[in-house]
Amino acid sequence: MRPRFCRPRLEHLETRACPATATWNAETPGAWTNAANWKWSDNSTGHYPGDTSGQKDDVSFDSTSRVTCTLTGNLTETLKSLYLWTGFGTTGQVTLGGNVTVAGGSGFVVLGGTLSISSGKTLTLGAPAAMNNYVNVYQGGLITGLGTLKNDSGEFDIYSSASSLGCDLSVTGGSVDLVGMTGNLALSGPSNNITVTGGSLNLLNDVASGDAFTKGGITGGNDHYILVESGGTLNRGTAGNTVGGSVLISVPVTIDGGTLNVYYAEPTGGSEKDVLKIQGADATDGSSLVVVDYGTADLDPDTELTVNNDVYVDAGGELILRTGGSYDTKVNGNVVFGATGGDLKILDASAGDFGTVTINGNLTLTSYSTFTENWGDDGNDRLDVIGTATLAGTIKMVGPGPLQSTWTTVIGAVSVSGNFASPLQWTGHPDVTLSFRTQSNEDNIDCQLKWEGGGM
Repeated sequence: MRPRFCRPRLEHLETRACPATATWNAETPGAWTNAANWKWSDNSTGHYPGDTSGQKDDVSFDSTSRVTCTLTGNLTETLKSLYLWTGFGTTGQVTLGGNVTVAGGSGFVVLGGTLSISSGKTLTLGAPAAMNNYVNVYQGGLITGLGTLKNDSGEFDIYSSASSLGCDLSVTGGSVDLVGMTGNLALSGPSNNITVTGGSLNLLNDVASGDAFTKGGITGGNDHYILVESGGTLNRGTAGNTVGGSVLISVPVTIDGGTLNVYYAEPTGGSEKDVLKIQGADATDGSSLVVVDYGTADLDPDTELTVNNDVYVDAGGELILRTGGSYDTKVNGNVVFGATGGDLKILDASAGDFGTVTINGNLTLTSYSTFTENWGDDGNDRLDVIGTATLAGTIKMVGPGPLQSTWTTVIGAVSVSGNFASPLQWTGHPDVTLSFRTQSNEDNIDCQLKWEGGGM
């Protein structure tokens, strides 16, 4: 049998384009999309970074290209890396007039020059590839514009010489970390803000006592804000970390479904309070608030949250003040609950590690708020209010409680008005009746509870 004849033909193969580094090579201001403005490491020509050539390119602006590069329109391809080197100096500028994504390479690095993101446009940072020399880093130069810098995954570090941020910052995943700062990060745009809807914004400077509030914080005043929504977290320090000291945020902070954590760190050489101060730009502007709305603010023992006006809790918000440690945990400012309620919880950080937390201001509870405190058979947590405690809503005790039916002080205040609603609650003991009274004690008034019945 004769073999079947097959006519030879050419087969179209998939294009295999290799990644390359593109260096801005123009001597005069020019367009990103002009291929003649780029020099390629593989000596290729006729294309620009992020076009439809199929390449995932590394893009570099260095000391030989100190002029303006302007992008108009969105890039089709994701860039592997985007570098603005120290040598780009004070005259070099990259203006992104379109949406750009950087991911999968050795990172996004701004060490010099100016990166400007135009209004309505977004520069999105994904995770760099594993085992690269760089991560996403902002250390020098200037990032500005009316658009948005978005961290979608991976780690974006803001380092020592990055003194200002002029565009919006959106954290939707991964982490944005302020580390090794020699000053505070200023929000320098006309009204740029920080929004955290996923991942975390972390203030990770270790601040010596002599540098309190001058490093590792965020400044800007009441024309700006930090908004932490559901799925997002704002952290001062991290659990189990040695990062400590006093840090300033001088923009209003709203925790709307997200979480604010203030962690304690044992510094080298002994105990020291960790303070997160949130205030207006001039330290007195009363419109600066910490708002906890459908979210959680959780303060470790030995920490302080300082505000120049109120911590405002409403509608499902939760303020947790934890006891146990070398110093009292404190809120320096008023704590005010809104008409739709929220929770104030005084809890020991570990079982039986009872202590006292302090509100250096007034406490205002409302009919829909809940006050929770822990008590045990050999002690209890306590809240001291250095002002007026306005009582309302529900009180809920948790823990085993005292073995003997004796009066136990749960709140001390300079003055007290109002009362908790009946019945007073003790979780796990529905058959026990709790009694409440106020008792004058030298310069303050003690709010006390005791139990009756239930066969304890």
